[in-house]
Formats: sequence, C-alpha cells, structure tokens
Amino acid sequence: MRIGLPLALLATAGAAAWFSIREGHLQRLAYYAFPPRPSVEVLFAEAVPIPHRVPPGRIARSLGTPGDPAAETLLRPFITQLAPDDPLNIALHCRVKAGALAVQQWLVKESIGTMDFAVATPSGEVFHLTADGGRPHANSLPFFGSASFYFRLDEEELIDPTEPDGRRGAWRAEALPDFTRPGIYEVKVAGHVVLDGAANVPFESETIRIEVGQPELKPQASLFTVARQALRDRPIVQHALVARESTDGDRIFRFRGKLVGNRQPLFDVHVHPKGRVLKIVTTTRAFTGAARPYERADPWSRFWPANGD
Repeated sequence: MRIGLPLALLATAGAAAWFSIREGHLQRLAYYAFPPRPSVEVLFAEAVPIPHRVPPGRIARSLGTPGDPAAETLLRPFITQLAPDDPLNIALHCRVKAGALAVQQWLVKESIGTMDFAVATPSGEVFHLTADGGRPHANSLPFFGSASFYFRLDEEELIDPTEPDGRRGAWRAEALPDFTRPGIYEVKVAGHVVLDGAANVPFESETIRIEVGQPELKPQASLFTVARQALRDRPIVQHALVARESTDGDRIFRFRGKLVGNRQPLFDVHVHPKGRVLKIVTTTRAFTGAARPYERADPWSRFWPANGD
C-alpha cells in the first residue's frame, strides 16, 4: 500500500502532463508566462515582384494652408492593387491643425452623413457619392483632436469593414460606378468632423489611386486562409476583419493572442499577393494609456486608440 499509492499518484501526474503537452496547455502557459520579444520569422527572403502601375503604400496627405480652419487629413487604401472581387477599402484620418481642443465627442453617423466621396473610374467618369451614416450605435466617441474612419466602397452601399455589422447606408446618387471594372480608380473625400458641443471641423483630402481587377493576384479571402494556416500552432483568439499592405505590396493579416493582464501577443503575417507566406512578425502589445501619434495611425487604431505605438 505504501508503495502503490505513490506509484498511482505518479502515474496520474504523468498522464496529466502527457495530456497537457498533447493539447498544448503547457506550451500556452509558457508562452504567456514569458512573452516573446519582438521577432521576425523570415520564411522566404525574396519574392517575385508584382508589376505596379500604382505603387503600393502611398498616403495622400492634406496639410491645408496657415490659418485655414480645416483639418489635416491622411487618406490611404488598405490595399492598393486588388484582385478581381477584392473589396475596395480605404482609411481616412482627420486632425485639427491649430491648438489642442478640450475632449469633445465626435458623432460618427453625422460626420459620415456630411461626406462626399468623389470617385473617378477607369473610363474617366466622375461620381459623387454620399450616404446617411447608417445606424447610430456606438455613435459618439471621445475626440482628442483627431478622428479615424474606415470605409469599404461597395457597389450599393458604404460599409465600415472593421466592424462585423458596419453598414453605413446606401449610396445616395442618381448613378453609381461599377467598382468591379478593371483599371485605376481615383478617390478623394470631403466633409466635416461633426462634434457635440463644438464647431464642426471641415476637411478635404487629396486623391488616392487604387488598381482594381488584377487577374494575376490571389483574392484576399484565399490569402487569409494561407495566413491562418501559417499560425496553426499559435494560440490565436481573434483575427482582424481586413488586411492591409506593406510598402512592398505584401498583404498583412493581423492575428491576436489571448490578453493576459495588460499584455497581448500580436502576429502580423506577411503574404505575397500570389499566395506565399513571406514572414511572421511577432510583437507583444502593452496597454499604456498613451495617446497614439496621428502620423502613425493605421487601420487597427480604432481597436487600440490608447496605445502609443
């Protein structure tokens, strides 16, 4: 009996350890107990370049003139070169130029309702599109002198691609462009950031160019599957709803690990537009409460408005 009980306990502990190893529990515990330093796993150092009529990674920045009350803007495409059936997503960032404002509330629906989307198609036609801004859920957000908007220019309506239900209203226009027609589109946005309790801030962006319908590229939906497969052994709890691009034109898919305390691992998988995983960049995000610099705002800033990176 004295020997049998310890042996039984040892056998039970061994079985539990084996089960934990098999299921990955110990690996996950070690992963979160000792977060990795920022690292880059280069799987393929070089990739076959894609010929670009529109260079990737460009940002249209509008600074205005001295004394102008209008906001500075950054307008950028999430992806510049699109495969057939890829969504046309853009990000718009506005910042008040002069002085620091007291914290106000900016009204998302009302702000979007003022915006005019000027779209020039490959055939040279110019369309001016507006929408009502959609439902007012989560409509009022803190305004610290800057605001960010994310849009998908759909054939029939305006959509926020960073939200699961981001419908921002049907287009109000007599005629609509065909966003599936291959070629180069030019887009600019003008309107107001509508504030609650303060004067509205006008803005007008510069023009960005997006190339649509490149048949040699793989669609983003299939590239997402490739990126997720590359992280099949990582503890992923959430993935971004949209992809963005690097200055080389690679697609970047962000995946998030489990939040532990104020730290969360992030995995950015860089995928070549033809389908090869190039590298995996791993970082650990700490929530510090510092404001994000305007110039470094990116498509993830809505989810992480209080981070300094």
